[in-house]
Amino acid sequence: NIINLFLPDKKEFNRLPFYIKDKFKRIVKGAEKVVPVSHHLANSMKKRGLKGNYTVIPNVVDTDLFTTGNHSTQEIKRILHVSTLIDDHKNISGIFEVIKRLTKNREDFKLVIVSDGDINGAKEIQRSVGLADKFVEYHSTKTPQEIVGFYQTSDLFLLFSNYENLPVVISESHCCGLPVVSSSAGGIPEMMDESNGLIVEPGDNEKLKEAIEFMLDNLDNYNSELIRTNAVNRYDNDVVGKQYYELYKSIL
Repeated sequence: NIINLFLPDKKEFNRLPFYIKDKFKRIVKGAEKVVPVSHHLANSMKKRGLKGNYTVIPNVVDTDLFTTGNHSTQEIKRILHVSTLIDDHKNISGIFEVIKRLTKNREDFKLVIVSDGDINGAKEIQRSVGLADKFVEYHSTKTPQEIVGFYQTSDLFLLFSNYENLPVVISESHCCGLPVVSSSAGGIPEMMDESNGLIVEPGDNEKLKEAIEFMLDNLDNYNSELIRTNAVNRYDNDVVGKQYYELYKSIL
């Protein structure tokens, strides 16, 4: 992923040959506009010496497809995680370790995983931390139409990445009215406030455990319609499209 080159906690950019780094710098400097999806990415690129004319415009979500549904009122709360399951990136081992600790005090939840990645590898990590199968449910690759149903029938979304840019899974969750518990990696703090979820420092298992417990016990305090409305006002195609339209007009 070329974006990862510019993130401050990744070292790939420093390992590039001088002439490649110089090429990046000249491309960015020569562009009329550079449009990262987060302020975090813009600042990271600047720190790499990529000086340019930056305008931040977020990722877009199909808000006609990703809508609120009937979030569960069942006794077993559904904690949704959607990712590639790459442990170095998504910290799956950290998630499993925290979930196992939660099971010592309560059994009123299940972790639901949807992935186009290595599910068998994730199962090995699960077994290695001693997390019982009854607390985890796996699903392989789904179409966007299929995955909407998972957002709509879950109670909260969970992400614990070591590094990120601006994860679409969080914006999709919010468009479906789903509150989120996440690490504060990358541009994630730009997506979150007290109305739509909780963030913790990457790798802080204890704080993640506390955040998940708090949300499981306080789901009624999160207003799905408000979460969706605020997300639509930011990620809807018309909203993002208008920003690009105004950007193109300013250039032309």
